[in-house]
Amino acid sequence: MLAYQDTNGRLRDNFGMPIGSPARQEAFPRLLSDLWELDPDITFLNHGSFGSVPEPVLLSSMRWRAHVERRPIEVLARRLPALMGEVRLRVAEFLGSRPECTGFITNATAGCNSALAAVDWRRGDRVLFLNHGYNAVRQCIHHHAVTRGAEIDIVDIPWPVRCSADIVSRVLGGIGPRTRMLVIDQVTSPTALVLPIADIVRGAREAGTLTLVDGAHAPGMIPLDVSAIDADWWCGNLHKWCYAPKGCAVIVPAERQRDRTHPPVISHHLGRSFADEFDWQGTFDPAPWLCAGDAIEFTVSAAGGTLRERNRRLARWAHDMLCARLGESPLVESDADTLLGSMACVRVPSALRRRFASAAEMQAWLHDEHRIEIPVIDFGGWHVRLSAAPYNTNEDYERLARALSA
Repeated sequence: MLAYQDTNGRLRDNFGMPIGSPARQEAFPRLLSDLWELDPDITFLNHGSFGSVPEPVLLSSMRWRAHVERRPIEVLARRLPALMGEVRLRVAEFLGSRPECTGFITNATAGCNSALAAVDWRRGDRVLFLNHGYNAVRQCIHHHAVTRGAEIDIVDIPWPVRCSADIVSRVLGGIGPRTRMLVIDQVTSPTALVLPIADIVRGAREAGTLTLVDGAHAPGMIPLDVSAIDADWWCGNLHKWCYAPKGCAVIVPAERQRDRTHPPVISHHLGRSFADEFDWQGTFDPAPWLCAGDAIEFTVSAAGGTLRERNRRLARWAHDMLCARLGESPLVESDADTLLGSMACVRVPSALRRRFASAAEMQAWLHDEHRIEIPVIDFGGWHVRLSAAPYNTNEDYERLARALSA
């Protein structure tokens, strides 16, 4: 249990309750939202974009920053390898990865850059990518592969999506004799789908295709065993659903790819070891990485260890309620229990859509007129992508329903 002092010096556990208080569990739903310093005037339904940090983890990062500033040479030049080694063990245990193959980066996109840079691209190679993929990663593919003569093939997953088996079939069916790498999201950003990644990676490996899994949203949202997935490269953020400060993410290459994988910033320790290279990428603020263990402790212990399931249930309830209130059919036709995590997408009613020139204009309207922060995404039609974070309650989505159906 992570204990911390609040801003008034009171010792509390990571539920925000005084240590030893018998009222902790009874008061948990109310107190959980108090651990975030979000603007109370905004209904924040977009945790999935950047995440937000709870008070105990925020205080942990502040303590680490203060420690560095008190003794910068001692911490950064002498003690950092040992400190990072301790954090790496905790993070690897949580992810189900090998510590010697777990490297810290600032975000999943940085990890995708490292993975794509590790491949000796040849003219005529093909990269398989989903139409649901993240645009920043597609740009990485262009920079590292297309500029060297490779080409991108896009797998079209219909939206609404039919079922998990259809996704697996379409992705593996897109692999051809010249497909060098499959780059695939574990949880899609524009459509919030939890993809059956283990089956997809297994099929790609059997076809002799390299795999890069963009698991930006996966840690803390879904159960993970990264080693069992056995992708050539896996990247994930801890600053979303593990509630770490921004700039805290990891890359996990398979052991067969470890020696050719380097951080996006090459610095002093090139060639020493995977851990040495990734631990030091030039002068930086190590606090987000050093408090990753505290963020994981919060994630796995909050709500008696049921935080992930609590978020998933809330997202599913909000999805079903909004579809019913708006008279819209679900965008996931079957397998919703496996394809949805702590985010979900709901169609924008056509009558409301006609009021706006673009999805961005509608998103601004929801924020400015209704004080609701939620992305409106133009992907095969407009939809809102809701997030269910620990500080969200049923009333937040009721407020969204009233705004969309007014």
